[in-house]
Formats: sequence, C-alpha cells, structure tokens
Amino acid sequence: VRVLMTAAAYVILQTLRCRMSHTTIGRKQVSTLRLMLLKIAGKVRSSVRRIVIHLAQNHPWRRQWEMTARAWGAVPI
Repeated sequence: VRVLMTAAAYVILQTLRCRMSHTTIGRKQVSTLRLMLLKIAGKVRSSVRRIVIHLAQNHPWRRQWEMTARAWGAVPI
C-alpha cells in the first residue's frame, strides 16, 4: 500500500509539473515541489462547490502558487 501511495503522489506532482512547464514551478524537480507544497502550514476548507487552501501571508512561495492557481482557473484567496 505504501508503494502505491508513493507512486500516486509522484504522478500527481509530475502532472502538476507538466501542466506548469511554462512557469518557474514547472521547472522544479518533484522533490522540490514536495517541499514547496506539502511541507508548509496551511488551512484547507472545503464546501460543496470548492476547496480553498489558506496559506500564511509570509509563505515564501505564495506568489508562485497564486500564479499556478490562476493559470488553472482557480481564484486564490
């Protein structure tokens, strides 16, 4: 099960990397994306229509993730 979960996480991060290949985030390695995305503190709120991720105001990669969300059609808060 652990190998399956690891493979699924890798595929998700690789997909993110491929879809964002024209930005600075898309040129990062998967391990760097894991550090930037998964090892940060945030608050996740979900409702019927959307999932909202609240990052800290002083998050070091906030600008890059906002650009990523806008490129995918999501509106960051």
